[in-house]
Order: sequence, then structure tokens, then C-alpha cells
Amino acid sequence: MIELRDVSFAYENSPPVLDGVNWSIDPGARIVLRGESGLGKTTLLYLLAGLLRPQQGTITGLPEDGASVVFQEDRLLGHLTILDNLRLVAPAQPIAALKELLARVGLAGEENHLPEQLSGGMRRRVAILRSLVFPRSLYLMDEPFQGLDPDTHQVMADCVGNLTQGSTMIVISHHPEDAKLLDAQEIQLKSLMNTKKRQP
Repeated sequence: MIELRDVSFAYENSPPVLDGVNWSIDPGARIVLRGESGLGKTTLLYLLAGLLRPQQGTITGLPEDGASVVFQEDRLLGHLTILDNLRLVAPAQPIAALKELLARVGLAGEENHLPEQLSGGMRRRVAILRSLVFPRSLYLMDEPFQGLDPDTHQVMADCVGNLTQGSTMIVISHHPEDAKLLDAQEIQLKSLMNTKKRQP
């Protein structure tokens, strides 16, 4: 179980963006985290990913091997093909299996293209797949479906839901339908502030 106790964080010369977060996350929980812009959702994700450290409070129970993360930016390596971007994080995966995944999300025949040759929505699909082929017990996704059309959004939500089964998944989203699409519990970040209430 991941436990956050009285976690606070502030950027330099700014008031706390997170103030007294208390949250217990059960293994295998599937959560869509929502809240207005600027409330600290991305900061909380970075704390869970180990990219930031709490300035006050503690976080325990994070997996020792880290998390698989989808950032708001695609962060693909521009000098590698999209297939090699996947192979970089999943070298043991058969190439045929990676190509099958690409085909599953409408990217058949695109595997040898560089990221700059793809549309923004195509790059986003690759970024999501890259996180999914990097098997971890914790998946953290920051607005993963941003910029996708409704049909592609559905396809990628199905893919994320299926390939993260059994792992803990926390998705930041502004889309009200994502909790249903991902079969996840919706939690408002503000409900975690300055409270000892346990959330599954």
C-alpha cells in the first residue's frame, strides 16, 4: 500500500501547491484523479514517481523498481523510430508483439517512422504504448488522452485498461468519462487535502 501522510510541496517563492495531502492507495487500485488546473495534480504525480520529494510529510510503499509514467509531453526520442522507442524500454518483447500493439492502436506500418514524421495524436499513442510495454506495478499517467479524437480516445482507454490489469493505475484527467472508460474510481484532489480520510 502506498501511503501519503501530511505531504506538502511548494515551488520556490510560491505558496504550497500541495498542502497536507493524506491518501492511502491499495495495491491494484484504479484511480482517475481530477481537479481544477493549478491545484497540484501533476506535482502529486511527480512525487509518486519519485521525481520530486515532499518538503513536508512522507510517502511510503512506493515500488522499489519505480513507476511507468506518461507525461503531459510525449518525450519520445527523436532520433529513434517509433518501434525503437518501444524496444528501448521493452528489449525482451518480441518485435512481432510490439508491431501487433502498434497495429492495435491504428499505427500499423508506421513502426519505422521517426516521431517528427507522425501527427501529434500518433505520437501520443506511441507515448502511451511505451509506458504500457514497460511493465511495472505502478502506472502514472498525466492527461494521457489529451489531443485525441473521441474514437482514438476510446481505443487508447481500452488499451490502457486492459494492459494495466493487476497493477496500480493513477490517471490525471479532465475528461469526466474517463473513470467509466477505465473502470476506475474518480477522486477529487481537493478531497485529499488536510484530511485523514482513507481513500481506496
